[in-house]
Amino acid sequence: MKKQYLALVLIWVIVLTFSPVAPPIRAEEKEVMIENFTFKPKEVVVSAGEKVIWIQKDRAPHTVTANNGGFDSGRLTKGDKFTHTFSKKGSYDYVCKFHPAMTGKVIVK
Repeated sequence: MKKQYLALVLIWVIVLTFSPVAPPIRAEEKEVMIENFTFKPKEVVVSAGEKVIWIQKDRAPHTVTANNGGFDSGRLTKGDKFTHTFSKKGSYDYVCKFHPAMTGKVIVK
């Protein structure tokens, strides 16, 4: 009985050792560049659970601030990044508080 148990354990270890393992599933990430006083692209579509990363490339400071108050990057200077994960479906408009003509949108499906 003990030999059968050890044999089963050994087989199980071998199976687990040599079985292909799928890589972990990673949520997608979308990037938005902040440059020349614009958000590029102006509109991003993501699925619920995905992240958007804003990358600040301008010399002037900017913010990424949701119109509904759901997120706010605070002051971003050149080289800074801001990441937000969108967990709920919907449409999220945002603006730069320093430059109100700079607007963008994230659509979560």
